[in-house]
Amino acid sequence: MPIYEFKCPTCGKVEERMQSGYEPVVPRCECGPWMILQVTPSAIVFKGKGWAKRDRAKVDKQGA
Repeated sequence: MPIYEFKCPTCGKVEERMQSGYEPVVPRCECGPWMILQVTPSAIVFKGKGWAKRDRAKVDKQGA
């Protein structure tokens, strides 16, 4: 289930919500206005042995 981050344009309060579905429900802030959906980068984890060395070797051979 994705986590959405919303920010209030008036007071700057940030709220995280875990919501299912394709369209997130935009909440209202305690001070009144609708909150704005924030776009945040996702975490990336590279696993395995030598993936960078193998890819770099392919680029070096193509560029030579």
